[in-house]
Amino acid sequence: MIWSGLTILAFVIFHLLHFTVRIDSDLAALGEASPWEMVIHGFQNPLVTIFYVIAMTLLCSHLSHGVASIFQTLGLRSKKTAGAIKFISCAYAFVIYVGFISIPLSIWLFGFGR
Repeated sequence: MIWSGLTILAFVIFHLLHFTVRIDSDLAALGEASPWEMVIHGFQNPLVTIFYVIAMTLLCSHLSHGVASIFQTLGLRSKKTAGAIKFISCAYAFVIYVGFISIPLSIWLFGFGR
């Protein structure tokens, strides 16, 4: 969990620098672009998209572990409920994962929004 946590921290810093501070000269050249335009333009770069998908993979792995841990912390995990809790935490993380990667992949691979 330490490595996924550190990677997520690096991603958050990158995300803020990329879309808020606009360290990317291409995004800075857009001027007062709308968030939609920045997302479309930012995810046309394959390196940004690949890093985003990797970060989302680690984030959702981390999230799955965290959701399962919530039940254990509350004392709701037992031998009977362990399977259901694991399924729920993995399913929840998968739904979030598909939602988060659908945007950059649809822009990069399919040209959505251009």
